[in-house]
Amino acid sequence: MKQQFLGFWYLCRDTIVVPLLKSALYYFFALFLIGFAVFMFLLIWGTATTEFIRVISHIH
Repeated sequence: MKQQFLGFWYLCRDTIVVPLLKSALYYFFALFLIGFAVFMFLLIWGTATTEFIRVISHIH
């Protein structure tokens, strides 16, 4: 019985658990990269906009 269970577990592990973990890692990594890119974009855009507004207000 234990051998059957172990065989079933290994089958599940190879067909379900490992691919799920891999895809979860890929998704996490992709989301992290996207979030980082958006954060950097907003940071640069916000800084540029602030500087731009400051320069314009200095002109007036």
